[in-house]
Amino acid sequence: MVKLTHDIVMQKCKTDNLQKIKKLDVWSCDLEEVGLVKEMPNLEICSLSLNQITSLKFFQHNQNLSELYLRKNHIADLFEIRNL
Repeated sequence: MVKLTHDIVMQKCKTDNLQKIKKLDVWSCDLEEVGLVKEMPNLEICSLSLNQITSLKFFQHNQNLSELYLRKNHIADLFEIRNL
């Protein structure tokens, strides 16, 4: 299982402080699990298109999230939207 890690976030966002991240762009990385977004309370824009994500449960705590891009993932259950 490929997970979103601190190293990936640091590489993409050029910071190691998850609290400060407002935009995350991690598309086409074969990510299956993105639980680390729970530690990004200020996340506003998140691009995770072209991955292997099956659930949106990790976004429950991202109250500032205004844009979420998930094109071509594996979210089969429409009720996953409740997590947003």
